[in-house]
Amino acid sequence: MLSVVKQYGRTILCCVIAALIFGMVFHIRSEEKTGLIQIAYGRAAKDMRTIDILEYRDTDAWRAAAVRTKPEILFCYTKTLPGTAVNVDAMFSAKDADGREAVVMITDILDASGMSILYATEADKTENRRMFATEQFCFPSPGFYTLCVRAVDTENKTACAQYQFPVTCY
Repeated sequence: MLSVVKQYGRTILCCVIAALIFGMVFHIRSEEKTGLIQIAYGRAAKDMRTIDILEYRDTDAWRAAAVRTKPEILFCYTKTLPGTAVNVDAMFSAKDADGREAVVMITDILDASGMSILYATEADKTENRRMFATEQFCFPSPGFYTLCVRAVDTENKTACAQYQFPVTCY
């Protein structure tokens, strides 16, 4: 026995010390946590709080806004003669999903060839520099014009539409 201790003493001592260290590392208890790994994780995640999704009430508002219908644009045709001033804005109105008035804007007026008669260039269109006011607009000649309209409600739901508008001589 003495020869075994002399020959393997260091190995046995290292194994006993390693077993004690592993035992201490994995069986340490702190605040109902056992082991060094669980304790370290618990201390690292101690300041983090769990997020309860049910406490967020605005998800219901997002869901309601997502299923909300777009505004409905209403067009009231007014007979128009070429060269006669007409209020194009007054021809359109819009109602939102709750029945309230929505903002209606004339975005463009196109002639029969598809060219804009409200803006001189595309740069003017992007910068919203109109050549004519739509409150007192004169259609230059008889024919069919395309009125591009956009309505925006209080929830920023947008509806866009195009209407064919005839301008006749009689």
